[in-house]
Amino acid sequence: MKKLTCLILASCSSILAYADDSESAPPVVNINSQYIDRWAYSQDPYIGLPSLVGKQIVSESQMANQNIAERWFADGTWNVYSAATASYSGFDSAQGFPNGNGYPIYAYGTNLFGQTGYVAGFSFGGMVSVANPIGAGNMNGYHENGNPFVPANAIASIPEAFVEYMYGNIVQVDVGYIGITNSPWLGGTYYNNQITPFATYQGAMVNVYPGAGWLLTAIAFNAAQFSGNLGFNSQTLYNKGVYDGYSGLISNANVHDGSSAGTVALGANYMGWNNNYNLRLWGYQFENYGTLLYADNSLKLAANKNLSFNFAAQGGTDNQVGGNTNALVNNGLGQISSNFVGAQVGATLDWASLNVSFDTIWGPQSSYGGGGIVSPYTYADGLDPLYAEGWITNMVNMGISGTIYKINPSFSFLDNNLTISPAFTTLVTGNYQWTGTNEAFATVSYSLPQVRGLTLWAYYAYQWVPVQNTIGDNWGTQFFVSYNY
Repeated sequence: MKKLTCLILASCSSILAYADDSESAPPVVNINSQYIDRWAYSQDPYIGLPSLVGKQIVSESQMANQNIAERWFADGTWNVYSAATASYSGFDSAQGFPNGNGYPIYAYGTNLFGQTGYVAGFSFGGMVSVANPIGAGNMNGYHENGNPFVPANAIASIPEAFVEYMYGNIVQVDVGYIGITNSPWLGGTYYNNQITPFATYQGAMVNVYPGAGWLLTAIAFNAAQFSGNLGFNSQTLYNKGVYDGYSGLISNANVHDGSSAGTVALGANYMGWNNNYNLRLWGYQFENYGTLLYADNSLKLAANKNLSFNFAAQGGTDNQVGGNTNALVNNGLGQISSNFVGAQVGATLDWASLNVSFDTIWGPQSSYGGGGIVSPYTYADGLDPLYAEGWITNMVNMGISGTIYKINPSFSFLDNNLTISPAFTTLVTGNYQWTGTNEAFATVSYSLPQVRGLTLWAYYAYQWVPVQNTIGDNWGTQFFVSYNY
């Protein structure tokens, strides 16, 4: 373990030695210096998406002539995000199930986000989320709770309700029902194939920009609300009731053993060398689910204005610190003990790019999954930051150790409005049911320039499993249309 930690820190430090801002380079605004800003609205999951209205910017001279009511309500922001989707997933098996066995999911919904302007550093905001208010049962039958990224049941919830305090461009504090978008092992609010916010949290987050390219973050929360769920509670994505039939590692009957009383996380994000180098260091204490330490870094080198290369490395460790009992042990799944490293190399030439990556996870054979990573707020939906995960073939979701390899080209057309990204993964693991698993998948995204804010998105994935796996090959597809106003 000490060797792994030293290796990660040494690799980060060696690259950082080449990543200091050059005195001769032209001045470039550091991305991290813009995270805490009056117009950033980091709690708004749709602020960075194309929209018909766009973001309102009020000058200092205009604010000087406003009264308090105008500064709160005229200077704020809001978005209406609506979407509809159809998905189909299933498996092909010769072990007693008909080929093509699967089911469709249909859903539609709208999310309204609003946040006031700032007075004396304070701002207030929130979100109302509605999905499938009419016809959920007729559309999806008994599969209403069967798909995590397409909530097929009727939903009416308040995923965000918060107060935000900002001191200059240095300190930002969010308290209440909040979204967390800058922490790699916590699921975020917006993903381009999900109608309702994936995850929001009941707690507090503090971001500090001390300068020199560093953004520091502290997070504490004691409950979460996931897409398709009503209200905040202490369950995690390992609890069966979160998505019926999708996870189920820890059943509702043992929820007192499987819930989490709270999470504390600390992170440091460094951006340097004219935003071409990034380093992230994070530590998580998931109560009842282990202690996860994580680091990654990436470097971009430009050969000319059309050709660039990128290099990235990541690694971490996941263990139970401070005791021998946790949700996994209490349910007979083994102790939490995992190590992992990964790397990615890529190139971009004008409208085309290619990335090649791998991730290796290992640990004691007696531990959970033979060294599998435990991630209570990304599990079951493929949101972890590992480079080489597939759409279906995801080692964190599968709860196993091993090595996965991935090749991922991407192509952009029509002034970057159309993006096509195919990928192929292969898995090598000590788990005989999954070793040799291959997967091919592709995503397509098209933002219509004629209707700003309207986006079409689709994916298709097929997973080939070894013959000893009686579940059979898995596949899935989804079409998603969204409009952001």
